[in-house]
Amino acid sequence: MKKIVLTTLLAMSAMVTIQAQNFPAKENNCFQYFDEDATGRKDINAYLLGYLTRIVYVQYLNKDNGYNLKLTDTSKFRDKFIERTRHFFPASFNLKKTDLSRTITTVSPALTSLPDKSNIVKTGGTTYKWIWRSDGAGKNPEAMFISTPDYILVLFRGTDRVEGANPFNYNWGEWIYTDFDALDPQNPCAGCPGKVHRGFKNALEYAGFQTELINEIKNNGGATKKVWITGHSLGGGFAQLFAYNLYKAGVTAQGVYVYNSPHPGDIPFAAEMDRVFTNQRIQRFEFLDDPIAAGPPQTLNWLPGAPKWGRAGTRNYFSKETAGGYTFNKPERSGAEDLIIFSAPAGALSFGGICFHHPTWVVRACFNLLSPDMQSKLPGLPAQIVNADEGCNQADINNGRSGSLIDGGTDVVAEGTYKIKNVSSSRFLQATGNCGINGCCDLMQHSSSTGEDVLWDIDKVNGAVFSSYIIKSKLNSKVIDADSPFTGDDGCKVHLCGRLPVAIGLRTNQEWQLEKLSTGNYKIKCVAGGKRMRVAPGCASQDGCRFELHSSAAGTADEWQLIKVN
Repeated sequence: MKKIVLTTLLAMSAMVTIQAQNFPAKENNCFQYFDEDATGRKDINAYLLGYLTRIVYVQYLNKDNGYNLKLTDTSKFRDKFIERTRHFFPASFNLKKTDLSRTITTVSPALTSLPDKSNIVKTGGTTYKWIWRSDGAGKNPEAMFISTPDYILVLFRGTDRVEGANPFNYNWGEWIYTDFDALDPQNPCAGCPGKVHRGFKNALEYAGFQTELINEIKNNGGATKKVWITGHSLGGGFAQLFAYNLYKAGVTAQGVYVYNSPHPGDIPFAAEMDRVFTNQRIQRFEFLDDPIAAGPPQTLNWLPGAPKWGRAGTRNYFSKETAGGYTFNKPERSGAEDLIIFSAPAGALSFGGICFHHPTWVVRACFNLLSPDMQSKLPGLPAQIVNADEGCNQADINNGRSGSLIDGGTDVVAEGTYKIKNVSSSRFLQATGNCGINGCCDLMQHSSSTGEDVLWDIDKVNGAVFSSYIIKSKLNSKVIDADSPFTGDDGCKVHLCGRLPVAIGLRTNQEWQLEKLSTGNYKIKCVAGGKRMRVAPGCASQDGCRFELHSSAAGTADEWQLIKVN
């Protein structure tokens, strides 16, 4: 292999070696297809920017390329990112280091001696600069700046571990001190309309991060070059707010593409963003029920005196990663839909939403908008999400690939009347007339398979955000109900209650996903909480044993046969 040695600043004796790797030939100069003059949605741009935005995270750069970078390997990350992407742009590979000034800024005296972070590298006509700050607690803004002869790219990294933090803040600091710091929105600038997310604003302004990034844009021809700003997750919130601040500094971005992004401001601020970035220059790409793209939730707008959060730009929605799941300019979610996604107690964990926040989903979905000819000229798809990916299981994976929140392949249960038999106990789900003062009745198992008490109508939930069912007893017309608000707890009681009225909005403790197994049996999963119904431990061999929700069960205690009657 050829080694490329970066040689400059000899007076400082600074030397860095980047090992060349063999990447697919089709990737060479693939950004020749990037349309820097585009307005509105451009599918090629969406994929290329999404691809870069994904690998600006250390974990995805590692996963795709066999690297073994640690999250704290800041300068090594920069070098590997350049190694992976420098051939995307027209450039010779005469690399030069020109800056050794970046240091960590921290609130912890013990961390002030961390080494300098070199952060400008030129690859012929393309300049890279990795700009970041950290207070060692929860402000950790990071962005990759790329300047080509014709345009500038700014790639914001989303929520990750906090550089230089203690063990607790390292994992959770950015969530606590940036993402969730939304209760006291701030004016974006003196005389500017609306208010913006305080955590986003404070992080961008921390220790001169935003000022340095704006200066880099201006110093590299931002007044005449087209500027494109992008990011995933928190990085998308940063990208939108930064684009506005850059506009106030005299440079209007050509395009702002964000992926599974939260929203940075209230309704007046969103209106101002749409006024500034005309012709649909803000494009938002969302995947399935990812909760981050719904935040801050519109349900907060219902609270007296609370900020009225807005949503700027054009919403592009994918119901699955494969072709056929795309909706352009999809209407925004309602407050009721947000309430379902953020429903207690497990919130986003209830429906696979955290799994769908992985940028891999939306990047693969963007790829499938392209023609086969164009696909053959661009960097290939990242590998599919698997069970080992954080927050994911096989149900989520099936959902994301097929576009249906029904697990276990493509079969959907036909509406009708069924007997429901537990595989472990060989007993049937039985309704009873033993009802309490709250109108809810016991749900048990019984060895008998005759009578109305073992007959169940399974019907789709009309207008549900998720493909789900209600299961209603023929005996008393009550539906199977998990004990709210404990649906996220193992051991949550399952019983029968009257169907909640639609006006309540949040009825997912009475709604169920049916996961088909390879055996032809099913698991019955509560939409609220995401846990599965099983026979209560300790009495599975007995008539009268009740039912509970659990994350998992040994053997077949949470497996069911659905026997269609009519």
